[in-house]
Amino acid sequence: MPYVGFLHLHTTLVVLYMLFFLVKAILLLSNQTVAFNNFRRKTKLVEMILPTLFIVIGIILIVKKQSVLEDSYFIAKLVLVVVFTVLGIIGLRKSNKALTMIALLIGFYIFGISWTKSLTLSKSKVSAVVPSSNKLSPVEAGQQIYVQLNCKSCHGENGNAQMAGAVNLQTSRKSDEYIKTVIMNGKIPMPAFKDQINANQLDDLVQYVKSLRK
Repeated sequence: MPYVGFLHLHTTLVVLYMLFFLVKAILLLSNQTVAFNNFRRKTKLVEMILPTLFIVIGIILIVKKQSVLEDSYFIAKLVLVVVFTVLGIIGLRKSNKALTMIALLIGFYIFGISWTKSLTLSKSKVSAVVPSSNKLSPVEAGQQIYVQLNCKSCHGENGNAQMAGAVNLQTSRKSDEYIKTVIMNGKIPMPAFKDQINANQLDDLVQYVKSLRK
Protein backbone atom coordinates (compact mmCIF):
# COMPACT_ATOMS: atom_id res chain seq x y z
CA MET A 1 0.00 0.00 0.00
CA PRO A 2 1.41 3.48 -0.88
CA TYR A 3 2.20 6.07 1.78
CA VAL A 4 -0.99 8.08 1.18
CA GLY A 5 -3.11 4.93 1.57
CA PHE A 6 -1.50 4.14 4.93
CA LEU A 7 -2.02 7.76 6.00
CA HIS A 8 -5.74 7.70 5.17
CA LEU A 9 -6.15 4.37 6.96
CA HIS A 10 -4.29 5.66 10.02
CA THR A 11 -6.43 8.81 10.18
CA THR A 12 -9.65 6.80 9.84
CA LEU A 13 -8.67 4.41 12.63
CA VAL A 14 -7.72 7.26 14.98
CA VAL A 15 -11.00 9.08 14.33
CA LEU A 16 -13.02 5.88 14.90
CA TYR A 17 -11.22 5.19 18.17
CA MET A 18 -11.79 8.77 19.34
CA LEU A 19 -15.51 8.50 18.54
CA PHE A 20 -15.83 5.25 20.52
CA PHE A 21 -13.88 6.85 23.36
CA LEU A 22 -16.08 9.95 23.32
CA VAL A 23 -19.26 7.89 23.72
CA LYS A 24 -17.79 5.90 26.62
CA ALA A 25 -16.40 9.03 28.27
CA ILE A 26 -19.79 10.76 28.13
CA LEU A 27 -21.49 7.74 29.68
CA LEU A 28 -18.89 7.48 32.44
CA LEU A 29 -18.81 11.17 33.27
CA SER A 30 -22.63 11.39 33.32
CA ASN A 31 -22.78 8.49 35.82
CA GLN A 32 -24.67 6.20 33.45
CA THR A 33 -22.89 3.18 34.88
CA VAL A 34 -25.10 0.46 33.41
CA ALA A 35 -25.02 1.92 29.90
CA PHE A 36 -21.26 2.51 30.23
CA ASN A 37 -20.54 -1.09 31.22
CA ASN A 38 -22.82 -2.50 28.50
CA PHE A 39 -21.22 -0.36 25.80
CA ARG A 40 -17.71 -1.25 26.98
CA ARG A 41 -18.54 -4.94 26.98
CA LYS A 42 -19.94 -4.79 23.45
CA THR A 43 -16.98 -2.81 22.09
CA LYS A 44 -14.21 -4.51 24.07
CA LEU A 45 -12.70 -6.10 20.97
CA VAL A 46 -12.80 -2.79 19.11
CA GLU A 47 -11.13 -1.10 22.08
CA MET A 48 -8.21 -3.53 21.80
CA ILE A 49 -7.87 -3.72 18.02
CA LEU A 50 -8.14 -0.04 16.98
CA PRO A 51 -5.26 1.33 19.12
CA THR A 52 -3.01 -1.56 18.10
CA LEU A 53 -3.73 -0.99 14.42
CA PHE A 54 -3.24 2.76 14.32
CA ILE A 55 -0.05 2.59 16.40
CA VAL A 56 1.40 -0.08 14.09
CA ILE A 57 0.39 1.90 11.00
CA GLY A 58 1.83 5.04 12.60
CA ILE A 59 5.19 3.27 12.90
CA ILE A 60 4.92 2.20 9.25
CA LEU A 61 4.29 5.83 8.25
CA ILE A 62 7.39 6.96 10.13
CA VAL A 63 9.49 4.29 8.41
CA LYS A 64 8.10 5.20 4.99
CA LYS A 65 8.48 8.95 5.52
CA GLN A 66 11.35 9.47 7.92
CA SER A 67 11.56 13.18 7.13
CA VAL A 68 8.39 13.83 9.14
CA LEU A 69 10.50 13.41 12.28
CA GLU A 70 12.08 16.76 11.46
CA ASP A 71 8.70 18.43 11.97
CA SER A 72 8.20 19.34 15.66
CA TYR A 73 4.45 19.62 15.06
CA PHE A 74 4.25 16.03 13.83
CA ILE A 75 6.38 14.70 16.68
CA ALA A 76 4.26 16.49 19.29
CA LYS A 77 1.06 15.19 17.69
CA LEU A 78 2.41 11.63 17.63
CA VAL A 79 3.33 11.82 21.33
CA LEU A 80 -0.07 13.26 22.21
CA VAL A 81 -1.89 10.46 20.37
CA VAL A 82 0.07 7.86 22.36
CA VAL A 83 -0.58 9.68 25.66
CA PHE A 84 -4.27 10.03 24.81
CA THR A 85 -4.54 6.32 24.01
CA VAL A 86 -2.76 5.16 27.18
CA LEU A 87 -4.64 7.50 29.52
CA GLY A 88 -7.92 6.70 27.81
CA ILE A 89 -7.51 2.95 28.15
CA ILE A 90 -6.47 3.19 31.81
CA GLY A 91 -9.20 5.70 32.63
CA LEU A 92 -11.98 3.63 31.12
CA ARG A 93 -10.80 0.30 32.48
CA LYS A 94 -10.58 1.70 36.01
CA SER A 95 -13.66 3.90 35.56
CA ASN A 96 -11.45 6.80 36.61
CA LYS A 97 -13.23 10.02 35.71
CA ALA A 98 -10.17 12.22 36.23
CA LEU A 99 -7.97 10.26 33.81
CA THR A 100 -10.84 9.96 31.35
CA MET A 101 -11.42 13.72 31.42
CA ILE A 102 -7.70 14.42 30.90
CA ALA A 103 -7.63 12.00 27.95
CA LEU A 104 -10.75 13.64 26.51
CA LEU A 105 -9.18 17.10 26.71
CA ILE A 106 -6.02 15.80 25.03
CA GLY A 107 -8.20 14.32 22.29
CA PHE A 108 -9.88 17.67 21.63
CA TYR A 109 -6.47 19.33 21.61
CA ILE A 110 -5.21 16.85 19.02
CA PHE A 111 -8.13 17.73 16.75
CA GLY A 112 -7.37 21.42 17.31
CA ILE A 113 -3.72 21.23 16.33
CA SER A 114 -4.60 18.98 13.38
CA TRP A 115 -6.86 21.73 12.03
CA THR A 116 -4.68 24.76 12.79
CA LYS A 117 -1.32 23.01 12.18
CA SER A 118 -0.17 24.91 15.27
CA LEU A 119 0.62 23.70 18.79
CA THR A 120 -0.78 26.98 20.14
CA LEU A 121 -4.03 26.58 18.15
CA SER A 122 -3.40 29.98 16.61
CA LYS A 123 -3.16 31.00 12.97
CA SER A 124 -0.71 33.87 13.07
CA LYS A 125 -0.44 36.11 10.04
CA VAL A 126 2.53 35.76 7.74
CA SER A 127 5.07 38.52 8.20
CA ALA A 128 6.48 40.49 5.28
CA VAL A 129 9.22 38.56 3.54
CA VAL A 130 11.70 41.25 2.54
CA PRO A 131 15.41 40.70 3.30
CA SER A 132 17.68 43.43 4.64
CA SER A 133 19.77 43.81 1.47
CA ASN A 134 17.53 43.44 -1.59
CA LYS A 135 14.00 42.39 -2.41
CA LEU A 136 13.27 38.72 -3.01
CA SER A 137 11.91 37.44 -6.29
CA PRO A 138 8.23 36.33 -6.21
CA VAL A 139 9.27 32.67 -6.15
CA GLU A 140 11.75 33.23 -3.31
CA ALA A 141 9.21 35.23 -1.33
CA GLY A 142 6.60 32.56 -2.01
CA GLN A 143 8.95 29.89 -0.72
CA GLN A 144 9.31 31.74 2.60
CA ILE A 145 5.52 32.06 2.87
CA TYR A 146 5.23 28.32 2.09
CA VAL A 147 7.53 27.66 5.06
CA GLN A 148 5.81 30.13 7.40
CA LEU A 149 2.37 28.66 6.70
CA ASN A 150 3.81 25.18 7.36
CA CYS A 151 2.58 23.95 3.98
CA LYS A 152 5.29 21.29 4.03
CA SER A 153 3.51 19.46 6.87
CA CYS A 154 1.11 18.09 4.22
CA HIS A 155 2.62 18.94 0.82
CA GLY A 156 6.21 18.27 1.83
CA GLU A 157 9.29 20.35 1.16
CA ASN A 158 9.19 19.55 -2.56
CA GLY A 159 5.40 19.58 -2.93
CA ASN A 160 5.00 15.85 -3.53
CA ALA A 161 4.53 14.40 -0.01
CA GLN A 162 0.73 14.02 -0.40
CA MET A 163 0.25 13.75 3.35
CA ALA A 164 -3.29 13.94 4.76
CA GLY A 165 -4.66 13.77 1.22
CA ALA A 166 -2.74 16.83 -0.01
CA VAL A 167 -2.49 17.24 -3.78
CA ASN A 168 0.85 16.56 -5.47
CA LEU A 169 2.03 20.05 -6.40
CA GLN A 170 4.64 18.64 -8.79
CA THR A 171 2.02 17.09 -11.07
CA SER A 172 -0.91 19.49 -10.53
CA ARG A 173 -1.66 21.82 -13.43
CA LYS A 174 -4.46 23.90 -11.90
CA SER A 175 -4.89 27.53 -12.95
CA ASP A 176 -3.65 30.48 -10.90
CA GLU A 177 -7.21 31.43 -9.94
CA TYR A 178 -8.00 27.90 -8.77
CA ILE A 179 -4.84 27.78 -6.64
CA LYS A 180 -5.66 31.17 -5.11
CA THR A 181 -9.20 30.09 -4.30
CA VAL A 182 -8.05 26.91 -2.54
CA ILE A 183 -5.35 28.78 -0.57
CA MET A 184 -7.75 31.49 0.55
CA ASN A 185 -10.86 29.42 1.23
CA GLY A 186 -9.36 26.01 1.99
CA LYS A 187 -10.44 22.60 0.78
CA ILE A 188 -10.98 19.75 3.23
CA PRO A 189 -8.73 18.85 4.98
CA MET A 190 -6.70 21.94 4.03
CA PRO A 191 -7.57 25.02 6.16
CA ALA A 192 -8.27 28.48 4.74
CA PHE A 193 -5.48 31.07 4.84
CA LYS A 194 -7.46 34.17 3.82
CA ASP A 195 -6.92 35.78 7.24
CA GLN A 196 -3.18 35.15 7.24
CA ILE A 197 -1.85 36.50 3.95
CA ASN A 198 -2.45 39.57 1.81
CA ALA A 199 -2.90 39.80 -1.95
CA ASN A 200 0.80 40.26 -2.72
CA GLN A 201 1.79 37.33 -0.54
CA LEU A 202 -0.88 35.22 -2.21
CA ASP A 203 0.55 36.02 -5.65
CA ASP A 204 4.06 35.13 -4.48
CA LEU A 205 2.87 31.85 -2.95
CA VAL A 206 1.12 30.88 -6.18
CA GLN A 207 4.32 31.56 -8.12
CA TYR A 208 6.28 29.29 -5.76
CA VAL A 209 3.65 26.53 -5.94
CA LYS A 210 3.87 26.62 -9.74
CA SER A 211 7.68 26.51 -9.57
CA LEU A 212 7.44 23.09 -7.93
CA ARG A 213 5.94 21.55 -11.05
CA LYS A 214 7.93 18.92 -12.87
